Amino acid sequence: MSTPQDWTETRTCLPVHSPVGWAEVDRRVTDLVLWAPAVNYGSDFVSARLRNYQFSVAAGFLADQAWVR
Repeated sequence: MSTPQDWTETRTCLPVHSPVGWAEVDRRVTDLVLWAPAVNYGSDFVSARLRNYQFSVAAGFLADQAWVR
């Protein structure tokens, strides 16, 4: 198994071979990730029937402002 230092040395000596090393790093890091967020923090999924949805940082969902079609 090669190390990042080997890849750096390879890049300086033989630039053609360095992408292979970095592809291996990318693959290993991706395999180690347990879970990656798929949405931004604070995103809410609501029904298409819900109208005038409002969210307050202090109070959360403002139910008195919403209505359902």
